[in-house]
Amino acid sequence: MVIDDPGDWAARQFHQLLESFDYIQHVTTATHTAGHTLDLVISPRGDSVSDVTVGDLMSDHRLITFKLDVKRPCLITDWVSCRQWKKLSLPEFADDLRVSQLVNMSVELADLSADELADLYNSEVSNLFDKHCPIIRRRRKCGLLTPWFDADCRASRRRSRMLERRYRRTQADSDRLAWILQVKVMRQLYEQKSQGYWQSLIAENKGDAKKPWRTFDSILRTSKRTMMSVGTTLTADKFASFFQQQVENVRAATASTLLPILRLYSLNRGRRYSVMKSGSLFVRRRTRQVHLIRYRLGS
Repeated sequence: MVIDDPGDWAARQFHQLLESFDYIQHVTTATHTAGHTLDLVISPRGDSVSDVTVGDLMSDHRLITFKLDVKRPCLITDWVSCRQWKKLSLPEFADDLRVSQLVNMSVELADLSADELADLYNSEVSNLFDKHCPIIRRRRKCGLLTPWFDADCRASRRRSRMLERRYRRTQADSDRLAWILQVKVMRQLYEQKSQGYWQSLIAENKGDAKKPWRTFDSILRTSKRTMMSVGTTLTADKFASFFQQQVENVRAATASTLLPILRLYSLNRGRRYSVMKSGSLFVRRRTRQVHLIRYRLGS
């Protein structure tokens, strides 16, 4: 197949295939010593491919360089409700729990039902948590965690935050210098972990043409399977109401539609019966045979 030959039947079929999938081939000059275009750069029509250059010969093929505008999608921030459990004072919580109804009403609790006991427990514990550890709203970035982030990275980040808090508390130059050095060490560790993870993953996928592309999609987060649903409020009740609304819309759209004519064939004698019954039940009795037909739109 010679791509740049208009008379080549296979080349025409290839160009039609690209057009059917809305793809573009960007190389327009010869890339082989024989004077034909053998090396291609193909991309979807919406992708930004620029500066396609056919360079010098590497062997019998020329080196092709180009620029691809690749942008990772920005992480979406969402507001979540949570409690600051680290600020919970266990001694004060235990003191209030001892004077609550859960402890002082031991006699009265025997006369309550299981549902009443559950409601009492939930209300008392919720009131105690609201007092000692109230609910706050916090902004959170919703996205996938980096797969290379392991225990070493977590420990380095924890130490960096500890040194940052110490510097903000003391405002000492020595603490500031220790914090800056630790941040540099943490970033170098992140870089090493990231490069090592992706290089090993690409090496493991060597020999399979599809796996490197899936790896590339996971890096850029362009695959639908790697995207995380952000800020979704879908519940079972909303899904049920949506499904019920769809059924009602279909019934309303087909309410004025005429019932179709059903053609039945007798298995015993081969006779055909035409049925046009706007009801529910049509019974036709013959020897050793009973025809039951039920048809109603929306049922």
